[in-house]
Amino acid sequence: MNSKLLQAIPNPWRTPTQRWWTEADEAEIDLVAYELVDAMKTHEENCLECQVQGYGCAVIRDLLELTIRWRDKRLLETKAETIRGEL
Repeated sequence: MNSKLLQAIPNPWRTPTQRWWTEADEAEIDLVAYELVDAMKTHEENCLECQVQGYGCAVIRDLLELTIRWRDKRLLETKAETIRGEL
């Protein structure tokens, strides 16, 4: 894998180890991370700005922001499901 792609992924990517975060959630995050890297690589191959300046064009920033928002939403959904199950 391209090291520039891996460096562009937000750090820390992994979620905290709260009791409601499951292995299934972790697997979903892994899948999204792989898809993000693939999308960024495909984009880089077709984006002059990325080829010249490296990552940081608006499309890459949007991809990263959407991915982080999805992760945060998934964390909250899993937390809510767990708390409901405990009531």
